[in-house]
Amino acid sequence: MASADRNGPAASLAGPGAGRRRTRSRPAAPADPPPLPAPPPERPAALSPIDVVHQIRAPLTALRLRLETLELMVDPQARDIVHAAVLETVRLGGMLRGILDDERGRRTGRCLVAVDAAEVVRVRCAAWSEAARRREVTLAARVSPCVVAAVPGAVEQILDILIDNALRFAPRASSVRVCSTRAAGRLDLHVVDAGPGMAGADLARGPERFRRGPDSDGTGLGLAIARDLLAACGGELMLRAAVPTGLDAVAVLRLR
Repeated sequence: MASADRNGPAASLAGPGAGRRRTRSRPAAPADPPPLPAPPPERPAALSPIDVVHQIRAPLTALRLRLETLELMVDPQARDIVHAAVLETVRLGGMLRGILDDERGRRTGRCLVAVDAAEVVRVRCAAWSEAARRREVTLAARVSPCVVAAVPGAVEQILDILIDNALRFAPRASSVRVCSTRAAGRLDLHVVDAGPGMAGADLARGPERFRRGPDSDGTGLGLAIARDLLAACGGELMLRAAVPTGLDAVAVLRLR
């Protein structure tokens, strides 16, 4: 009897490749990673307040000298206007000196001095009277005599910011009022306008830096600077809704 095929029927069904060795395909090599993005260019170091002051002082001095020369050349009717501009450059120079003194004394503490608040209000309102007249706004001041403690030059800067802000939003034929109230150990200087005012949620956020109203053409820094100056004097800035409309900006200062 013939011997049976060792592979049997299964071998014949396995097909022609049954005896071949199967190989697995190798995975493709990973692609090279994408190149890293180039690092951003280095930003120049921010200027310190002292650097900024030094850059401003020279052109401000040049402007003052030109105004003083112009004051001698114009007719008497315009001389008062030019002289007022000269006084403003003198005041700005004093502000720059104050910034220098403040920056240099930051580590040793700020020096508070006695300031006649009523006199500062009188002088600053007189300086802003022409701007108010051009806007057809009445600028009125009524502040009781008192002495407050403040960083040198701070009360002037605070009033300039608050009056400027009020005049920007005051409608024509309206008024901006600067007045004062006294409480225990403090003086509240109010600058009140009859403009659109602020919504309730915006009153608390008004002094934030770079926060601007929808119709504002300012930088959004004024109220924040006033807040910081008041904090340096041991006071605070409060924003309230005026009645019937407008904003009541209150600079709170400590009595001396």
